This record gives sequence, structure tokens and C-alpha cells, in this order.
Amino acid sequence: MAEDFDNPKVVDIRHGRINQWFGKMLECVEKLPADERAEFDKWDRERPDGMATSDWPGFAKYLPVRPWDTIH
Repeated sequence: MAEDFDNPKVVDIRHGRINQWFGKMLECVEKLPADERAEFDKWDRERPDGMATSDWPGFAKYLPVRPWDTIH
């Protein structure tokens, strides 16, 4: 069991949570109502430099806090 922490085939829990969140984000985008999808698409096209798609404020309504904002 202890050797699993050094096993490169075992996903670090932080990375697993981040990957899980991105999966939920993609699912959320696919299921957005048409008006919110249009709002998201506009925001994504015009988002400021340095901001990522995952920074869209509308995700707060549907998704938990991003793991990288809470895991240290």
C-alpha cells in the first residue's frame, strides 16, 4: 500500500479531483439552456487575456468550487 504513493500509475488525488471537475465543466456546458449557452459562448470568445474557459462566472451556479482554488 505505501508503495502506491510512488507508483506513477496511481493518480494523485489532487489531479483526480481536477480532472473530475473538468469533466463536470464539460458536461455542464453541453447541458446549458440555450440562453446561458449563448452567454457562455460570448464570454468565452471575449474573455480577457489570462483567463481560462473555466473562469466563467456562470459555473458557480452549477458546479462546486474548482479544486485548484481549495486544494493546497
